[in-house]
Amino acid sequence: MGRFFVGLRDAEELSGLAGSSPAYVLSRIVLNGPATVVVPDACALERMTRALRFFAPKRAVFAYPADDGRPWDGDVRDPAQTHARILARGATDGWIVAEAAALLPRVPALVSRTLRVGERVEPQALLRWLVAAGYLVAPHVEEPGTAALRGGTLEAWGLGNEGPTRVAWFDDEIEAIRGPARLLAAREALLDGAAAERAAAYVHAVANERGVFGQDRRSVLQDLRAGVWFASAEDYLPALADVSLAQLPGRHFLLEPDLVAMRLREAAADVWRRFDALPPEERPLVRPEDRYGTPREVLDALKGAQPITLLGNGFSSRPTAGLRVGHTGELAPTVHALRQLAAAGAAVVLVADDTTRAERIRALFTAHDLTFGDKPRPYTVALRIGDLPEGFTADDLVYVTADEIFGEKLRDRPTSVVSKFRK
Repeated sequence: MGRFFVGLRDAEELSGLAGSSPAYVLSRIVLNGPATVVVPDACALERMTRALRFFAPKRAVFAYPADDGRPWDGDVRDPAQTHARILARGATDGWIVAEAAALLPRVPALVSRTLRVGERVEPQALLRWLVAAGYLVAPHVEEPGTAALRGGTLEAWGLGNEGPTRVAWFDDEIEAIRGPARLLAAREALLDGAAAERAAAYVHAVANERGVFGQDRRSVLQDLRAGVWFASAEDYLPALADVSLAQLPGRHFLLEPDLVAMRLREAAADVWRRFDALPPEERPLVRPEDRYGTPREVLDALKGAQPITLLGNGFSSRPTAGLRVGHTGELAPTVHALRQLAAAGAAVVLVADDTTRAERIRALFTAHDLTFGDKPRPYTVALRIGDLPEGFTADDLVYVTADEIFGEKLRDRPTSVVSKFRK
């Protein structure tokens, strides 16, 4: 919209941006196809994801988060985060927001299976593939990553699909498929017989390099051959399949490149520090350099990304300073400031996070003779409902959140990565 966006559209570097203005600009630069923005940390991941969903409500926004645990801690990883990363890597449209530290682990190629009517495969064989791909067999299929076989019908809910896929057989031939034919694996590597034997060769080689013998090696191989995805199984991805740095789709952008580089160095140092701190007999039977890339490798892969900096030579946008209601609770100065911005030709948008709050705000401002327009237009103050983490002020465009005017209200924020970032 207006001079703010036009001045940045063709810039080699998007600099001098504040608040949620990077998401606003990105949502107008890439209108179709996939695009990826790499951010420094989990906080930036959440804020960018929310802002892109606000400014590009018709496009999917996928998060690519780092693991919730620490490297080599042996704890069970939240499968929701694995699922989020798989969906992001497989995206063919929309935005992918990637946390810098999430780009260090090496991962196998995406695994999927596309079913066809007329394909000869026994129901039990397809169910075994789903189990090897991380699906949970349950009496009823009620969420992604679950499967059930009842009589001659198999039901499986693939990641990213709107609902389950139902497959019917005549003898050993698929007779009908209802729902999406493509099923993404629910984990980053298959755990079938071939993968287990590959892992056995890798684990033996590493154990021999280190001179480790006994129960640790045996228990790892027993679990893998039994198809058990144990707590630290993600550490063994290089043993199960060929791995490489994740290739995220589309045009790439880099938010605060210096901070991204610093976070990569910190995360890589943590990987090696924690591995070296483990007693030799407790170290996973995997080479750290096989599981994780180096900061230089990741940054080299991002060389073509367009940088975005929040500080620069001058400011294309600024924080929404001076609009907050003071400790006296007087709304008149805020109303006056909003009127001045609109009178100068800006399209001013006040964002409330829900309908109830929007109606209260409308009543408060009406008492001060300020009425809201229905759409953002120059010389107008509009009211919108949505989840915008923070606003910004530009010469001809202003977004300000209700939290920035009245203070943040207490609200229940989802704690699960999937609940936070699922479109």
